[in-house]
Amino acid sequence: MRIEISISLGLPKRGAKRFAVTNSSFPFVIQSGLRRLMDEFMRLVGEKSEAEVGRYRALEQLAPALQHLTANMMRITRGAGHPQRLAEEMAACLGAMLAYEDATGHGILSEEIQAALNPEKLEGGFTQEEMKFRYESGSWDRERALVEIRRASLAMTAAMLTNQRFQI
Repeated sequence: MRIEISISLGLPKRGAKRFAVTNSSFPFVIQSGLRRLMDEFMRLVGEKSEAEVGRYRALEQLAPALQHLTANMMRITRGAGHPQRLAEEMAACLGAMLAYEDATGHGILSEEIQAALNPEKLEGGFTQEEMKFRYESGSWDRERALVEIRRASLAMTAAMLTNQRFQI
């Protein structure tokens, strides 16, 4: 009998660690596997500087805070949303930005804000056959067209709110 155990460290860009064992060696392998896992975990934690860990934690807080604030403001613009939540959402964003600055010694990078607010995060995990089908069927073109429509809509709304000319 073969047993596979998967343990996730919960660290960024690190996958789960897997240990495959047989029934007869189960207690020993689990004990030694956990020991190796703890050694690996301690090494990984030791490699991260305090600033990197603080930056990562601040970004984990900032991304959802920015997304909620932005989505709420967009809904308010169209006549929906929750204006009463704006101060709370702004405070959450500011708190995460200050935590980022405390951890790194500088303000948050525009690329990190753009990544947090990017609605075009590509789906992954497509096989070659699926990608070929999407390309040949035209669904890829339709998806790309919808992305461009969304981008133009956002640009137009921003221009209207600031009383500027719309530029493509």
